[in-house]
Amino acid sequence: MNYDPNINQGTHKVKISLQQWDYKGTVIVEVGGNCKGKSVLEAATELYEENILESDCNFKFIDNGEVEGFHCELGNGSGDILEIEEEWYGLGSLIVGLEIIDFCGRD
Repeated sequence: MNYDPNINQGTHKVKISLQQWDYKGTVIVEVGGNCKGKSVLEAATELYEENILESDCNFKFIDNGEVEGFHCELGNGSGDILEIEEEWYGLGSLIVGLEIIDFCGRD
């Protein structure tokens, strides 16, 4: 990836790593607009169904009319699955990594 400091407008792909105990999963999101670096990472944690490109943990949104949250299934090296269903505020405690993995700039 060429992260040209002179091009701000574009689309980033960000990998969000989730973990609880030894159970892990990832979600890849797309962040577009006029931003770079830290502001992209902050925006990536504001998940929307439209910006999720892929997930290896069956990440889903929950809105049952009373509670808005998420569901995910994290795995460990032994093949065990940990199902997590939380309100949105719980997502922050699962995030252990944010990484920009791709950038496509527009002039």
